[in-house]
Amino acid sequence: TEGNSAVLYQLKDQCKLTLSVFGESYQYNISFYVQQGKILSAFETSYSYPNGGFYAENATEQTFETQQQYLKIMNPLNTQTLSLFDKIASQFKPTVIKAC
Repeated sequence: TEGNSAVLYQLKDQCKLTLSVFGESYQYNISFYVQQGKILSAFETSYSYPNGGFYAENATEQTFETQQQYLKIMNPLNTQTLSLFDKIASQFKPTVIKAC
């Protein structure tokens, strides 16, 4: 399965905005933790699927077994991080993002 999704979660005192990209042999996630429209922290995570993604796990929520390749902590004040957040956040109503 290939595709992508952007999901906004309301947490207790902040929001989590996650972009997920899926390929045949990988999964890539970028997560932003936001409070009052400002980025508190951001993470980029890459996963791969053993056997090219065709090893389905039975009776689990996870469709395929994943192996984490890397976790990157992103600087919330970096211009590239801010630009990426703005691109993803633009898919939601501005009032929703500002309410976080």
